[in-house]
Amino acid sequence: MKKFCFRILLLSALSALFLSFAAAADIRDAAVEMQDSYFYYTGGEICPVPVLTMDGETLREGTDYTLTYRDNIEVGTASVTIDGIGEFSGSLTRTYEIYERAISDADCQLEETEYPFTFAVYEPAATLTFGGRTLVEGEDYELYYGENKMPGNGVVYFRGIGSFSGWKAAYFTIKFPVWPLWVCAGLILLLPASMALYFGRRKQRQGPILPAAEPEKTEEEEK
Repeated sequence: MKKFCFRILLLSALSALFLSFAAAADIRDAAVEMQDSYFYYTGGEICPVPVLTMDGETLREGTDYTLTYRDNIEVGTASVTIDGIGEFSGSLTRTYEIYERAISDADCQLEETEYPFTFAVYEPAATLTFGGRTLVEGEDYELYYGENKMPGNGVVYFRGIGSFSGWKAAYFTIKFPVWPLWVCAGLILLLPASMALYFGRRKQRQGPILPAAEPEKTEEEEK
């Protein structure tokens, strides 16, 4: 009798298990709508949440399915795997692209923004940050400088590499010093006075200019 009851229970359990698998819907039959097919690099995980519907009803993450993301940080092809749970079985995978971020989106800070004109070439140190991370020269960008010698605007160029693309420019000022202008202005103002003083002293050294003596008359002119 015990063996008979055990067999009945075993058959019931197997039947229930079989019916549960037979009743489970295949998650692959659900309609999947992705948030987007591509994204731009952020420095962190990019996890778009797909929307699944079946027979007009929206399925619920954690109740009807789970999500597993792969390769979703760096530039390239990322994927999300949807595994059915509860009343759903099976799995499916959707892919999306992660593209390079424009280097112009990074924040730039130069070591100095103003320099005096000295005929020297200036190449200020620069720091780029994005998403709370300090970018690395040679890994995230390449650094180039303009001539940065004459008064005006100096420039630093950044070319994105790796997870970044494009160009970014940062400017600083090379100021012409003010003191040469003041010296020139002073010389111009002092020039008339200096010339007057110079010529006045010259006249004093030469003495007064006497009138020329009249030529003596000859005897014939007196007659």
